[in-house]
Amino acid sequence: MKRLTFILSILAAFSTSTATAQSMLSNIRSQWETYIVVSSAMPRDQLISLAKEASLADAVMVFNGFPNRKNSIPATQRMISEINLACCDKQHPSRWVIDPKIIGRYHILASPSFILAHGESTRNDDFSLITGDIDLANALKSFVQRSGSPAIRQRATAIYQRAFATQ
Repeated sequence: MKRLTFILSILAAFSTSTATAQSMLSNIRSQWETYIVVSSAMPRDQLISLAKEASLADAVMVFNGFPNRKNSIPATQRMISEINLACCDKQHPSRWVIDPKIIGRYHILASPSFILAHGESTRNDDFSLITGDIDLANALKSFVQRSGSPAIRQRATAIYQRAFATQ
C-alpha cells in the first residue's frame, strides 16, 4: 500500500510539473505584440501618421471592422495600399489586420486604441491598453509611466528606444 501511494505521488508530481513546464513553455513562446486599433472614420492624415509609427515600431494596425462598412476586401486592400504608399517605404510597410478577436479580447470601444500584449492573455500583467487621440510614442510613454507590470514597462521602453529614441 505504501509503495502504491509512493508511485501515485510521483506520478502526480510528474504530471503537475509537466503541465507547469508546458504552461511556461507556451508563455515563453508567446510573443509580445503592439496593436494600434483604428477606424476608417479617423482623419486620413492620422491614419497615415499612425501607420508610419506602426512601421517604425513593428506594430500591427488593426481595423475596427471593415473600412467604410462596405465589407469589401478589395476596397480594404486599396485603402491599406494607399496609406502604406503615403507613410512608408516599400521595404517597411505597416502590417494590417481586421481581427474581431482582438477587438473583443481587449474590449475596444474607441479608436485609436493602443495595446501592448503578451500573447493572447488577458491577465492584467500580460497586456496594457490606452485609448485616446495620441500617437504611438506617447502611448508607449504612458505604458511605462502607468503600468503596474514590470514586463509591460520594460517592453514599452524597449519598443520606444528602438523606434523613436533615435529620431
